[in-house]
Amino acid sequence: VVGTMLVLYLVNPMFTYGMLVWVLLFLVISYFFTRYKLRFDIEAAATTSKITGMASDAMSNHTSIQAFAATSYEGKRLEKTLSYHTTLNIFRENLDVIQNTIQSFLVLSIEFFIFYFGIKYWNLSLISIGTFVLAQAYIISLNNSLWGFGRIIRSVYEAIADAKEMVEILKLPYEIQDFPQSADLKVSNGAIEFKNVGFYFGKKEGKKVFDGLNISVKAGEKVALIGTSGAGKSTLVKLLMRLHDIQTGEILIDGQDIKKVTQKSLRENVSLVPQDPSLFHRTLMDNIHYGK
Repeated sequence: VVGTMLVLYLVNPMFTYGMLVWVLLFLVISYFFTRYKLRFDIEAAATTSKITGMASDAMSNHTSIQAFAATSYEGKRLEKTLSYHTTLNIFRENLDVIQNTIQSFLVLSIEFFIFYFGIKYWNLSLISIGTFVLAQAYIISLNNSLWGFGRIIRSVYEAIADAKEMVEILKLPYEIQDFPQSADLKVSNGAIEFKNVGFYFGKKEGKKVFDGLNISVKAGEKVALIGTSGAGKSTLVKLLMRLHDIQTGEILIDGQDIKKVTQKSLRENVSLVPQDPSLFHRTLMDNIHYGK
């Protein structure tokens, strides 16, 4: 753009002034249209994620859907979201058409400007045919560059919209983190001790699970946890593996606070057989020796 302006200014300043106004209009319209469209790009990306989640959810729970005769319900639920997604995408495409139409009008306007003043100045013998052809060649080249630039801006903003959800997820800090000076857990006997443990789901004023809990499990001792559903049996195991962090107290393994050791070393020293069967989509052998 700068090179074109300099060359045309040396030839005829009038061409430069007209093209400068045209370039600014072209860029401003591209920018503001793209900014306006961004909110709909973000909404479309979120809806795409929602559709993918709904389809995945339905496929992974197809047995429950069949058992409850809910095939029609799931279909209508997905259809509603798909319909909104389609409407949203049509609106986005229409915005692109409107933007392209305005830019095409600007191209026609600058062509009219070049032809009008070119013929006028040629009749007055102020410019030659060569100068007129030069200006025309530059306007075609400039138009192609700016049109391509407009497409790049739209592509960048659409990519930002697509990436926004994932970036927000990736930027979320881990709730459970290793301390900078965390050491590896060294297990010699395997004695476990819960000392005055307090745990609440959510904030402290949330659902209280344990308050002042004290348990001592000696090395080699076998312990059964018995209680009603929701009493905290599974939660106790999750706390031992530090899948949740306690609010008060300490959990010790051979005298070592599990908060002060690395999560990797802690879980490498605990063998867990979950109550729900969990299989990877791999061979039986891969599943059997996964712990090794």
